[in-house]
Amino acid sequence: MRIIDAAVAALLDDSEKNKVIKREHDRKSSGLRRDEAKTQFLRMMYGGKPNTLCIEARDKQSFYIDWTAPDFIRLFHKEFQHKSTTLLSMHDFKTYMKDNHNPLGSGMSFLAQDIKRQVISFAIQTFNQNEYTTGTIIHDGFLVESLDLKDAVLRKAEQAVKLVKGYDIKLEKKSLKDCNEECLWGTTDDDGEEELQSESDTDIARHFMAFMEEKGHAFTRSENEVFWFNPDETGFILPVSVSFVCT
Repeated sequence: MRIIDAAVAALLDDSEKNKVIKREHDRKSSGLRRDEAKTQFLRMMYGGKPNTLCIEARDKQSFYIDWTAPDFIRLFHKEFQHKSTTLLSMHDFKTYMKDNHNPLGSGMSFLAQDIKRQVISFAIQTFNQNEYTTGTIIHDGFLVESLDLKDAVLRKAEQAVKLVKGYDIKLEKKSLKDCNEECLWGTTDDDGEEELQSESDTDIARHFMAFMEEKGHAFTRSENEVFWFNPDETGFILPVSVSFVCT
């Protein structure tokens, strides 16, 4: 983070691009600056080069600047290239080399996603065996239907993954505290009895569409695809892959 800060600060104010980069970077919180530094490593792991630095603005526009990467970044890139090439040349992993445009970066991405899927699936089995009900998989975690999740089951799942898959993992609890509990547990009537939610997924989708249309958005269907008109995106029609948006 400090190195990127210094690289941006050293840019000359001789172009509008540099002025925008410096202005956008200065407005970022420490958390966003950390994400920016992390992204630099991820980019190198999946096909990027160490001699290019990417600064992302609030509107998601990316600015690329040339810079002199520090030695540890160049060495990281060199070692990762060597190790990933060796790994993907092994017989068991050659199947991941499917992309002719970026075979090494895509191959490592496919491999990492597959390993993550195996690890999460095996951890879920441990939770289910300990009588916990699990739900949606979200990135590198999953939902658990419990208000009293014991730490012991997390350790059991970690040990099971280590024993069967050979990976050291760390599972952490992250509470969902920013939700409307009435949507989860139902509302309470005047007699104190819980009123359960009875709407179907289609009803909920229709409410969502009506809510968005009031804000100027629009949805249309063409050739078995649903498209979303977003007025905040200068009028582009964006494809929607969410299956519950239906009529």
